[in-house]
Amino acid sequence: MQVTTKQGQNIFDIAIQETGNVENAIAIASKSDIGITDALALETVLSIPDDIEVDIKVKNYYDRKQLKPATDTTGFSQDGIEFWGIEIDFYVN
Repeated sequence: MQVTTKQGQNIFDIAIQETGNVENAIAIASKSDIGITDALALETVLSIPDDIEVDIKVKNYYDRKQLKPATDTTGFSQDGIEFWGIEIDFYVN
């Protein structure tokens, strides 16, 4: 089986989304010939091993709720008022 990544997903997000178990990230990375810490580009195609053990309760929950976790924040900018410091980035008179 193959899966295509969405914006901000990493190998651990895919493991939980597709198998219900984050521990399967290593097997998915190995099958897809990538490292577990590699940044995944949008629409990267990953291979899920056929013999992988699936936690069906978790997988069904993610499927039913249409959840697509995306926890990789390396590609996102941390800029804006919520990241500004008083008298560092702006001054109050």
